Amino acid sequence: MKTFFKIFSTVLFFCLPFLASAHEVYVLGDEAIAHDSVNSSTNPFMAIASSESQFAFWAFLGIVLVLLVLIISLSRWAERLLDPLLFKLKPYAPAIERVTIGASFLASAYYGALFGPELPLSSIVGGVLVLRIVLVVIGVLFIFGIGKRVAAVVALIIFADATLQYGFYMLTYLGYLGAALMPLILGRAALVKKEQALASFVLRVLFGFSLLYASFYAKFLHSSLALATVTRYHLTNYFHFEPLFLVLGAMIVEMLLGFFYIMGFEIRFTSILFIGFIGVSIAFFGEAVWPHIILFGTALALFVHGYDHFSIEGRFLKKGIEPVL
Repeated sequence: MKTFFKIFSTVLFFCLPFLASAHEVYVLGDEAIAHDSVNSSTNPFMAIASSESQFAFWAFLGIVLVLLVLIISLSRWAERLLDPLLFKLKPYAPAIERVTIGASFLASAYYGALFGPELPLSSIVGGVLVLRIVLVVIGVLFIFGIGKRVAAVVALIIFADATLQYGFYMLTYLGYLGAALMPLILGRAALVKKEQALASFVLRVLFGFSLLYASFYAKFLHSSLALATVTRYHLTNYFHFEPLFLVLGAMIVEMLLGFFYIMGFEIRFTSILFIGFIGVSIAFFGEAVWPHIILFGTALALFVHGYDHFSIEGRFLKKGIEPVL
């Protein structure tokens, strides 16, 4: 166990220099977002040309750390140590995600914005008051597990309406879509292994894609947003890298986390690392907590559920036997 936490601390410290805010739209002002979103952005990969040796060093260190974590997570001593606890936690994953999306909808109703502060309820068809009432009702239904499939259908309708308004930007919030689909997939059989595995698979794939797109949007497509965050919070004073190199590092780390979720690779360790990232980001940047409820809760639910037969490690490395970490 001590070895595991040493590895985790090392990886977290390794990634801290690249921790430009997970959601730049939560820490920048509306004017800054509007300005940086329309202006042309610099390609982050241009930072490699002036920092080839640094890029090679951090890339090599990252590969070594991932391989080290993989070796530990597949070891028999780790399985013997953690199997009893983690397998007991697994059935609680759907309930954790259900409460998470319920709390997120209640927060959306309270703050008058859908999923995040950049999506005001006034921009969604239906009227602010009506939407707030609907969000409160489905939030309560999700939390208490009463009429959760009806709540899920309503949540999907709201998501579809928001997609009509905001288009591809809603890919940032695919985690909500995955959470809403879970009750529909599970039905009344929340503890049936096959259905739970499918629901977890859908959740982690959509959640992973949301992380990929959020990173692509703010750190590649509109890298000026990330650069503005680096400048505003003087991150180069803490970590002695070029601003564009920090943006590149943050993009790669976030995309790797999303890719790991999609492939089902090191799900539990990825979840711990992601929760650590979000916690540090909120503390350092002073971000609003409520838009991150879905991120915390989904990562926790995926940690609790762990692997399924759709995951790459369970299928190829363990030959159908479920890994622990």
